[in-house]
Amino acid sequence: MKFFPSTGAFAAFTAFLLIFSACGDDKSSSPKGLPDEVADKAELKTYECDESIIGVKVFVTDLGKSYECDGEEWFESYDQPKSNAKGKSSSSGKTTSSSSGKNSSSSKKVSSSSNENMKKVCSEMGACDAMDKDNIGTWHFIRNDASGEDVEYTYQASGKDLIVTIKNADGTKNTSTLTVYNMESEAGLEAAFNAAKSTCNEGKGNDRIVKVCTNTLIEHGTVKDERTGSVSETVKIGNQWWMAQNLSYLDSRYEGKISSTTHYGRYYDVAAAVDSIQLYADKKDSIDCGKDSLLMCLIDVSGTITGLCPAGWHLPDSTEWRILFESIGGSFYQSEDGNLYYSGANNLRATQGWLYGDGDKDLTGKDLYGFSVYPTEKTSAGLWSSSILYNYYGEMKMGSMVFGINSNKAELTTSFSEYSVRCIKDSEEGKKGWILPKCNASNQGVVAPKETLRYICDNGVWRRAILTEKDTYGETCAKNDSGRVIKGHLSDTTEYYCTSKGWVDFVEWNWDVPKEARFNPDVNYGSVEDKRDGKVYKTVDIGKLTWMAENLNYADSVNTPSLLNSSWCYEDDEANCDVGGRLYTWLAVIDEKTLADDENNPYQKCDGDTTCLNSIKVQGICPVGWHLPNNNDIESIMKANIKSKSGWNKYWAEQYSLASYNKGYFSGNGTNTSGFTALPTGYRNIYENWVGASIKREIIWHSGSDFAIWSSVQDKRDKDEAWALTATSQKEAYWISRSKKLFALSVRCVKD
Repeated sequence: MKFFPSTGAFAAFTAFLLIFSACGDDKSSSPKGLPDEVADKAELKTYECDESIIGVKVFVTDLGKSYECDGEEWFESYDQPKSNAKGKSSSSGKTTSSSSGKNSSSSKKVSSSSNENMKKVCSEMGACDAMDKDNIGTWHFIRNDASGEDVEYTYQASGKDLIVTIKNADGTKNTSTLTVYNMESEAGLEAAFNAAKSTCNEGKGNDRIVKVCTNTLIEHGTVKDERTGSVSETVKIGNQWWMAQNLSYLDSRYEGKISSTTHYGRYYDVAAAVDSIQLYADKKDSIDCGKDSLLMCLIDVSGTITGLCPAGWHLPDSTEWRILFESIGGSFYQSEDGNLYYSGANNLRATQGWLYGDGDKDLTGKDLYGFSVYPTEKTSAGLWSSSILYNYYGEMKMGSMVFGINSNKAELTTSFSEYSVRCIKDSEEGKKGWILPKCNASNQGVVAPKETLRYICDNGVWRRAILTEKDTYGETCAKNDSGRVIKGHLSDTTEYYCTSKGWVDFVEWNWDVPKEARFNPDVNYGSVEDKRDGKVYKTVDIGKLTWMAENLNYADSVNTPSLLNSSWCYEDDEANCDVGGRLYTWLAVIDEKTLADDENNPYQKCDGDTTCLNSIKVQGICPVGWHLPNNNDIESIMKANIKSKSGWNKYWAEQYSLASYNKGYFSGNGTNTSGFTALPTGYRNIYENWVGASIKREIIWHSGSDFAIWSSVQDKRDKDEAWALTATSQKEAYWISRSKKLFALSVRCVKD
């Protein structure tokens, strides 16, 4: 859901609402001449706020609040004292050092009360990009309404409810309480955030630039690689220790997969970067990667990937990259095409080395933290991530963080080249990924890891779990549970049906779901017995006609020779006939061999005239007292809701209306209020193609998205075609169309 105003305008969202924390420490003493406390705001403004007092706080007595200097102006401090009395204290500096594994590391002296290593970074960005999902105070922006006026949006959470306040151009306010989101759940918060951000973007909220500031403690140190004795610069940004330069380690096992030394470190292909030789040795016998790339699969299940980093360090995953950008005041967002972007890249890019194609220098890199991302190809830089991403084709690929010239954003994308390696230090506090436990008898059927439910333990080997296994995990489907329907755990739009084969998809088409599960329980059905074979069919009254509510399943080719080699079960599986009935050619349906000896043959009498044929009831292969529907019969149900409520596959579409635009997968299911229960049991097509000097026939089966039943009426213009009622997932409407008589469709009979 998106929130749009009816009228109005929105006052600017001032920078102080988006400042996450103050620079400096309110425990430190004020600069000479600047008091700790002033009487009112007017007195505060007599003191100049410039870069020399960034982060300094002054308590305003009459307001009972602290104000802070951001280098340009005084703003209401984000962290306020708990009482109206401004406390005063001091703290002493300490020296910190750390070591890990075989690598020794040293840190420069850092004082926790000094600003010399506290970096305040203020970046300007669009108000929409500045929104933080976990800080609803930042859900505050200006957007244009339909008439081009500015409207102010403010969001608040009250328990599970989302409260939206809209301030119009005339100063009036409209407040709405939305209960569709559960703001106390992660899924509800995510949905509300996406809707609010979309509202901001669509109203050009990003055109309003706001300033976002963060404080980050920076430490510098070194790490010695015991394999080579080389020493590398390191930097601590927030709570993460990173190498401040690209890896230069050369491993003889990967000849041809590691570049020669450059000023900016070496380039590694994916096999070398992740140390695939070691991965294979550790995991190849315990993981079944199926159709996926073995290397990508092994990376996917190995938790923290050390790769060729020194001991105690590893390749960063996507979460660690995100934490880095958040630590420097950047933000993360996903574009409509699925690409992942991180703002704040200029603060990490080196100040030199970046060149345009014509040789001109790009000077937009600020390198505020000493992270020093240098270009590997003059205009871009790629650094490996250990996370697996899926590309446009659904293939598993190694991720990489790519920085571009003159760009304040970096993109986490699938890799296709050789990239540099930037290692991050192992940390108990930081995310280290996940590692699968042993797949043994005690873990049989377990879906792991809990974070992703991606793999299932299957007879001693982990394999990729399919969606059904993940969505129904923990739910029993035993003999006594047959026919039970449950909601999926991962989505409110999925349902599953318990069969003898286990859980199967109930929302979309599956031949293992019996036809009885698809009928409308609110409809009063009748029944008819076919005396020829004893089969009983549900019937339903629609308008003035009584229809079979399921497809005909008559197959006696001895008593009805027209059926010989002219009817089939879907994909020649007899079990499918119990669900969808049989598929028949048109000549079999009208029982042509019986009609050939009938002196009252309607097709000879009418001589192809459609009006004549629509006035005659043709029994065909229907039971006695029933007939094949003609076009008039079919037209009588064209406005009824005949598609079943479940079983139709989703379809991809771009949907436009005056109020909105949506694209994606949409449900193909109907409402079945008529009880007709049209199921997407499909049809059997024969395609003929010339291959050399002969014709090759190919049989194509369709189910899941198509329903088709024969009419008794043949096409007047083309004797090889007849009429049929058809429906698809993509259409709410149904239509009468022509089909080749050679194709095999379903049959519904109408009572005489």
